[in-house]
Amino acid sequence: MLAGLVDELRAVGIGVSVGEHLDAARALSSLSLADKETVRAALQCALVKNAEQLEAFNLLFGLYTAGARHPGADLAAAMSDDELAGALHAALRSG
Repeated sequence: MLAGLVDELRAVGIGVSVGEHLDAARALSSLSLADKETVRAALQCALVKNAEQLEAFNLLFGLYTAGARHPGADLAAAMSDDELAGALHAALRSG
């Protein structure tokens, strides 16, 4: 899940370094993954560098944690590439 989330963040223009990805993985290893808000907060700390990126992060995090087996897969699959790109761009533009 984390690698997919990082890939999507990069795809929408949010730079995530290898070190930040590793920091996020380390943070997750010490948390209860059942506590979604704690996981969100830890990943925000590791992956989001400024407030302008927060809405896009939250949208992608929501997609990746929406389902049970493959979080976000069904929701993302239901959207066309243009719809998903539009939603992410709108989130980024909204500030």
